[in-house]
Amino acid sequence: MMTSQKKLGIAEAFKVYKAKLTNSRWAVSAIAEDGSVVISCWESYFKSARGVLKYEDALSRWEGNAPGNDLLRSHLEQAKTGLDVRLVIAHWSKGGTRIAEYFHVRPDVVGKVTDFDGDRFVIEFRKAAA
Repeated sequence: MMTSQKKLGIAEAFKVYKAKLTNSRWAVSAIAEDGSVVISCWESYFKSARGVLKYEDALSRWEGNAPGNDLLRSHLEQAKTGLDVRLVIAHWSKGGTRIAEYFHVRPDVVGKVTDFDGDRFVIEFRKAAA
């Protein structure tokens, strides 16, 4: 699988997918020009098995970011209808803080929201068609 490990800022990472964040200080999701949903996901919440890169998280875990949380909830609801999800991976800061040090993109995979109950969500990413 192709992966771009180039270290990017969050706005730069979203720009790769032609998506613009509402606010780069708190937004973690956006709609790209092609209609796909672009989401920043934490590196440590992935599981990989049989060609599927599975991301599981919960909005309730994202404390202290109400505007970003509300926007992500809205984007997950939209994606739940079958929209493609594009992946930006957030890498933890080295001080153990809850902020990202850098981001990288995975244009080689496309995801689908397979579960979302309003809080907990699951996105499964598979190799994109060539």
